[in-house]
Amino acid sequence: MAISLVSRAKMTSRFKKVTDEEVRELKEAAENSNTRESTINWVRVFEKWCDGNSLQKNLEMILPEQLDKVLERLYASVGKEDGTDYEPGSLKVMQAALDRHFKEKGCSFSIIKDR
Repeated sequence: MAISLVSRAKMTSRFKKVTDEEVRELKEAAENSNTRESTINWVRVFEKWCDGNSLQKNLEMILPEQLDKVLERLYASVGKEDGTDYEPGSLKVMQAALDRHFKEKGCSFSIIKDR
C-alpha cells in the first residue's frame, strides 16, 4: 500500500498544472521559431539557386511579372542536396516561406493568393 502512495505522489509531482494561456504561448513560441527557421532556410535555398542561374537573388527586388517566371523555374528544378526530389508538401512549405519573406519585406502581393 505504501508503494502505491509513493508512486502516485511521484506521478502527480511530475506533471504541473498549466493554464490555457500557457499552452497557447508555448504553441506560439514553438510555431514562431519553426516558422522563422523555415523561412530562413527556404530563402537561402532560393538564393543558392539564383547564384547558380546568374539571377537577382533579392526576392523583393524582382518585379511580380518576372518573379512568376523565376519561381516557375525554381519549383521545376529545385531538389534536395542529395539530388532527390522534394515531396509536393515540401514545395508548398517553400512557397509559404517565400510568401512570408515577401510579407516581412513589405511587398503588397502574395505569391500564393494573388495571380
